[in-house]
Amino acid sequence: MSEDKVQGWMEGTAPADPPAPVEGAAAMQLSPTTDPEVTKLGDEAVRVLEYATAMVVTTPDDMKKATEDLSLIANIKKPLKAKWKEYVDPLNAQVDEINAAFKVFSQPVLTADEMLKGKVLHYNKEQRQKQEDADRAQKLIAEAQSLQEGVVAPVLPMPTSQPITRLKTDVGEIQEKVETKWRVADFSQVPDEYKIIDAGKVGKVVRAGIPSIPGIEIYKKETIAVISKKPK
Repeated sequence: MSEDKVQGWMEGTAPADPPAPVEGAAAMQLSPTTDPEVTKLGDEAVRVLEYATAMVVTTPDDMKKATEDLSLIANIKKPLKAKWKEYVDPLNAQVDEINAAFKVFSQPVLTADEMLKGKVLHYNKEQRQKQEDADRAQKLIAEAQSLQEGVVAPVLPMPTSQPITRLKTDVGEIQEKVETKWRVADFSQVPDEYKIIDAGKVGKVVRAGIPSIPGIEIYKKETIAVISKKPK
C-alpha cells in the first residue's frame, strides 16, 4: 500500500477500493435467460415438444420412434433440472442462512414485545375484574336493601384504576383491540372443507404397500419409465 494512499485515507480524499470479486456460487449469474447452456436446453425442449405434438403412435415402428424421442427428452430433462438446481440451491442455502440469522437477531425483541404486551393486557384484565367485582357487590347490596324496608344500602367505593384501552405518549401510542382467533376444539366435528389431506404421508405409506386407507382409493396407474443412454 502506497504512502500516498494511506495519507489520502487519513485525510478522506482517497478513492474507495473497488469491491472484491465475488467467488463461488454467489458469482454465478442470476439470469438463466443469458446462460448459453440453459438457453440451448430450452431451444431443444421447444423442438422436442414440436416432435411430440406431431407424432402419432399407431404401429410398432411408431413405438420405436417414440422410445427414441423419450430418450432424447430424458437427456434434456436431466441437465435442465441440474442447471435449475445449480441456480436455486446456493440461493436457497443463502436464504436459509439469512432466515436463521435474523431469527436469532429478532428473537429478543419479539420476546420483549410479546412479554410487555402481555403485561399491559394483564393490567387491563385485572382492572376489569375489579370493576366487575365492585358492580356485583353493589348489586347484591341493592338487592338486600329491597328486601329490608328502611335499610339504606351503603355505596361501595369504586376501583380508582380503570382499564386503559388507548394511551398516547410523546414516543408512541398503544391501543387495545379485540381480534377474532380460532383453535381446534373437536377435530371430528370440523367440516370436511376445512380439513387437508397430508399428501406426503399418504403417498409414502401407499408406496410402501399399505393395502387400504379408509376414505382413500388406492389404485394402479400405468406409466412409462425411460432409461436413456448418455449422449456421445
